[in-house]
Amino acid sequence: MRNRFLPLALLALLATACNESPISPVAAAARKGDTARIAELAKGGASLDEPSGVNDWTPLMHAIHTNQARSVQALLKSGANANRSCCRGLTPLILAAGYGQRDNVVALLQSGANPMLRGEDGRTALDVAIMGLSHRPGAPMGACHVEVARELLAVEPQLKETVKLEPVLAALQSCPEIAKLLSAGN
Repeated sequence: MRNRFLPLALLALLATACNESPISPVAAAARKGDTARIAELAKGGASLDEPSGVNDWTPLMHAIHTNQARSVQALLKSGANANRSCCRGLTPLILAAGYGQRDNVVALLQSGANPMLRGEDGRTALDVAIMGLSHRPGAPMGACHVEVARELLAVEPQLKETVKLEPVLAALQSCPEIAKLLSAGN
């Protein structure tokens, strides 16, 4: 008798084998907001900074991408590196600033995230707060994150001097409140 479930089992096995970038258990918990699981995994010695998933992001980045502020807090409290960069120099702070997530930006800054770090494209967290950040082609950038810019400048006033990239300066024309913050005190 032929097993009619065999093709489905083979398909499941092949699908698992073809997934070149599985997500780590810590990142999966971070994406869901499962802070108890994050704490459990951290106590068990799991890496809180291991990149995983299709973007090769750290668990902090996965939490930020899904806007799980409680996961961000749990990861930082458990010892995740607030400055751990990945693909093209992206940091958790740059990602949170680009998404306009003020609470996550504050948590990262309080945990030692360095706002002066730049991605490989030369942009800082302030630059992406001005321009916005999108990972989907054609998606709106969501620019002019004024409250995020205010938090970044409160921690590192020297960021005012770093806004020099042409696309950022062009985007700044549409952000009069941030332009005012940058010119204050000059």
